[in-house]
Amino acid sequence: MDKEIEAIWGKFHVQLRAFIMRRIRHSPDADDLMQDIFVKIATQLPNLQNRQKLHAWIYRIARNTLIDYYRERAGKQYVQLPEGISQGESSSELNFNEEISRCLNSFIDRLPEKYKEAIRLTEWSGFSQKQLGEMLGLSFSGAKSRVQRGRRMLKEMLIDCCRLEIDRFGNVLDFAPRQQHDGAACCIGADCRHS
Repeated sequence: MDKEIEAIWGKFHVQLRAFIMRRIRHSPDADDLMQDIFVKIATQLPNLQNRQKLHAWIYRIARNTLIDYYRERAGKQYVQLPEGISQGESSSELNFNEEISRCLNSFIDRLPEKYKEAIRLTEWSGFSQKQLGEMLGLSFSGAKSRVQRGRRMLKEMLIDCCRLEIDRFGNVLDFAPRQQHDGAACCIGADCRHS
């Protein structure tokens, strides 16, 4: 095996397998898909012009391979794809919303306690802002304000940490950690790209 492909395998195979298993849950098919993905990576790698976008490129191959898998299983009939895979997605469109959302936990942990609690209860636990207000003894406008401030703080942390490429619908197409800021390394690079 080529040394560059070995390095890519070493760096990405665990995350790619988890990415696939979250979407199909059938181990023998996951093994076949992993093999297909790495064959595509090996054959198409010489054509990759921007090595800085390797991560996005690999996940684009993985997504398209999963789409092909579901299309093949359904024949020519319409198939309901699992969450996170869009049937209309072209090879030039890749959505990293899921990856970014997994990284938000480390940002939420940095929020002041009252905003951390508001975000966790509304965004992660699914409580409405009205329910949040009732639980915390706040007016509806007070609860709404707290959630909005927490969201704004999270957005600022994310923008300080990463350079984001976003499509017109607000989907994250690509992201890269910025240089160190405030004396700390970007947690996106550590928590998402390499976890």
